[in-house]
Amino acid sequence: CAGLVDFSPDIRDSLGSNVDGAINAAAIAESCDHAALLHISTCYVAGNRDGFVEESLNPDLAPNGEPFDVQAEYDHLIAVIADIESTVDTEESQARIREKAMDRIRDRGLDESNATLVRNMTHRQANQELKKRMGDMGQERAEYWGFPNTYTFSKFIAEAMLAKRGDALRWSTLRPAIVESAMEYPFPGWNE
Repeated sequence: CAGLVDFSPDIRDSLGSNVDGAINAAAIAESCDHAALLHISTCYVAGNRDGFVEESLNPDLAPNGEPFDVQAEYDHLIAVIADIESTVDTEESQARIREKAMDRIRDRGLDESNATLVRNMTHRQANQELKKRMGDMGQERAEYWGFPNTYTFSKFIAEAMLAKRGDALRWSTLRPAIVESAMEYPFPGWNE
């Protein structure tokens, strides 16, 4: 089992680990004669809903009550990711990012004529801005569909994609809740 459990990650990381990882594991299981897949998800794939929530998965319905087409949503996310990535490569964006990096260099009293420093700071600034935009976009999509965060949204997408595979895949889902603290070891109340 593996996954990205950060609640508000860069959507690219969340899709890569939680969705693509599950789909790749499913493909391996399907290619084997006697394999089955145990998908580790989360009980919070139910989204922002109160009261009794059935344990069964309806991959065609989002928690907000809207019809949900998982492949269309996945394709939409990939397209928006590509669009956001392309906006970072414009001359205007690169100039703005470089100027922010130069401001940081000046604020820290560093040598602004050091080309390596400028290049590295500019690269770091671009990565930070891109990760923030990707994180914000993932959170916005999650909230749109009725999820509290990108993590639960990506886990729902993975479950819905697995469900859409039909009978070609033998699989079960385990949906654990959050484990808060230890009763005994290494001491009562310990939490990491």
